[in-house]
Amino acid sequence: MADIAAGARRVSKRHVRRILILLGLVVASIIGLNNLTFSLIRAPENIGTAQMIYGWARIYKPMLYDYAEADSVSFGYSWVRDLYDPVKASALTGERFFNFGMSGATSFESRRLIENMLYIRPPKRVFLDVESFYDAPPASLVESQFDERLLYVNRDGSVNRRARLERFIKLNSSGAALGFNMAFLKTLYLQRQGVPVEDLLPSYERRDWRDWSDNIAQLKGWLEGTVEPPVQIGDADSPRQPDFEDLRVSMQKLCEANVEINLVESPYICGSGIITRRVRALAKEIGASCKAPISYNSFRYANAVTIEGIVGTPRLSTFYRPDGHPRPSLGQMMLTRIMGLEGKPGAPPLPKDWGGDLMAMSDAEAEAWIAAREGRCDGSLSPGALAAMIEEAEALTPEWRRRYGPAD
Repeated sequence: MADIAAGARRVSKRHVRRILILLGLVVASIIGLNNLTFSLIRAPENIGTAQMIYGWARIYKPMLYDYAEADSVSFGYSWVRDLYDPVKASALTGERFFNFGMSGATSFESRRLIENMLYIRPPKRVFLDVESFYDAPPASLVESQFDERLLYVNRDGSVNRRARLERFIKLNSSGAALGFNMAFLKTLYLQRQGVPVEDLLPSYERRDWRDWSDNIAQLKGWLEGTVEPPVQIGDADSPRQPDFEDLRVSMQKLCEANVEINLVESPYICGSGIITRRVRALAKEIGASCKAPISYNSFRYANAVTIEGIVGTPRLSTFYRPDGHPRPSLGQMMLTRIMGLEGKPGAPPLPKDWGGDLMAMSDAEAEAWIAAREGRCDGSLSPGALAAMIEEAEALTPEWRRRYGPAD
């Protein structure tokens, strides 16, 4: 009996060893596959497209920036994510572009990403979306999947010595890693099969204005003064009055690092002049001692681009997605104006009234500019001015659509 029991134990040990070896091989294979996939993701020819894949930005973008060697970097919520296709932006500007835009990004998250970016490698310039920096309440400083353990800098400014270990763990043990890897490999495969990126990335989806007749009527009503315009955050009767503390801290750190700051209000038909004035005042205050230049371009008002829905016969949108988010075509238009690229190869034609650097204006000029544009959503836009805006849009639309959207 003793011999039988001893033999059984030996067999059991052999099985356990085999199982452990098998498990070790499985774990090693998963780690190897994940790291091989990440090496593909961070490759210069793939890293731009990888930034536009939805769902895992909070985990992957902090790690991808280590390999980006970016000249220009954008920060903000999902509008920023959709505005700037890094591949197209790099081709337009001639500089390497990185997009830190994330779905629902809070002002605190963007501030922390800026701190981490400056620790790794300060870029030449940043683009900060003003609406993305409405300060988040303490209960929602960070959203799901945002993991500060992946950042090289702690909240108190000290160096996070565990960041590389936490990144290794996240890359090789999380469901997010599996999900992102599968999405990336699928996108890469289809790209290599010749499928255009516009057919692969959600940022390129197009709103069909033919299905938005009520929305078009509302847009017209705002401009004509027959429909009450929407209450904007920061308006006198809005319950939310952001103080932009995260924006202040972010700008101060960028100034210390001598990084050019471009404040931006993204294109929408209505905007809050109150917010614009407050942010300009903040920019002037910080700019008084900043080592680098600061610009502030607002595109958030009725112009030949943002009135697209009421121009001509309703059709597929050139500039907006079905959910109202902007398409990368708008990012191209914005970069062209902000960086002074008009007339250069690859740059789109712009309407006469398309943004304006409020920091380059005197206080009186800036106030007149802001007042004139915030009034366009309350019926004060004259019929003649609206007709001229529509006429300009109709003249430019064929070229815009040739560049940014297939024929309907």
